[in-house]
Amino acid sequence: MKIRNEQIEAMAKEVRKGYERRVLDHVARYFPRQVQLFGRERLHPLAVRAIDQANAYTMVSEESAYVYADTIMMLGAEFDVDPQLPFARAILIEPGLSERERAANLYNAVKDYWQKVAGSD
Repeated sequence: MKIRNEQIEAMAKEVRKGYERRVLDHVARYFPRQVQLFGRERLHPLAVRAIDQANAYTMVSEESAYVYADTIMMLGAEFDVDPQLPFARAILIEPGLSERERAANLYNAVKDYWQKVAGSD
């Protein structure tokens, strides 16, 4: 049996669609009001951006894409280049840390930042 390149590409597209759907499901679970307000389809580009941008920082796990998507929802789509949020990029490019450590550090830093600027409620 021989698998053609077209078949491999078709399978890869389906895998990617499923990945995007799972990231969007995660966003819907943790940010239901925003999904209700904007609609699921309008937030689909967020899932694509979260996956692509996380990958650009060598954060390739699904969990890292979830953290990246959460951060987009809380700080904005370009948080990684926002001069008012220098801590975010510093964490993303911090040498010597594993992907998991950078994702955890980003999550904790965003949570701390959000509590400082918005309060605990």
